[in-house]
Amino acid sequence: MASDGTPVINFSVGEPDFTTPEPIIQVAIAALESGKTKYGAPGGGVELKSAISAKLKRDNSLEYEVDEIVAGIGAKEILFHLSLALLNEGDEVLIPAPYWVSYTTHCEAAGAVPIVIPMKLNEDSAFSLTPEDIEPYVTSKTKAIILNSPNNPAGYVLPKEQLKSLGEYLHKKSWWILAAEIYQYLSYDLPHFSLLNLTPS
Repeated sequence: MASDGTPVINFSVGEPDFTTPEPIIQVAIAALESGKTKYGAPGGGVELKSAISAKLKRDNSLEYEVDEIVAGIGAKEILFHLSLALLNEGDEVLIPAPYWVSYTTHCEAAGAVPIVIPMKLNEDSAFSLTPEDIEPYVTSKTKAIILNSPNNPAGYVLPKEQLKSLGEYLHKKSWWILAAEIYQYLSYDLPHFSLLNLTPS
């Protein structure tokens, strides 16, 4: 349709509808011209991880040292590597639905079994996830849960009190919690809260 000139709004790829801003292009060109054309440090360089540490402190009130941070080329890569590192054959991973398409395949690649939890709509027609919703899907093989708020693809944001309740519930479990919060700046109906701010340490 697009090749025939029909206007198409594409919701399949999460990228902006404008080109990279000129200042960013110029910084990239300058870096290449200065010889920065080799492999970067595994897990991200010190400069990058220092910037991430500063961002977490400034925007999320979270304090992490550089040696506690790992950077990758995107959330899918990081989640895939986490699955390979943390999951074993036969482990079960709880995945509230709607979920991003590759969450289940990450688990399967590690030999684990994705257990999809259909989320309910509350009285305000908003997606809701409570400990009571999760509990029927828990078994002795449960190893991890993936939480994504703000959510892709549904766009919902879990309310602060609901997220806090989930954090208190999950704190009592021995599971890995894979909290994907990459869309924190794209939350419009409700403010984004990090699970790390609301969960007992």
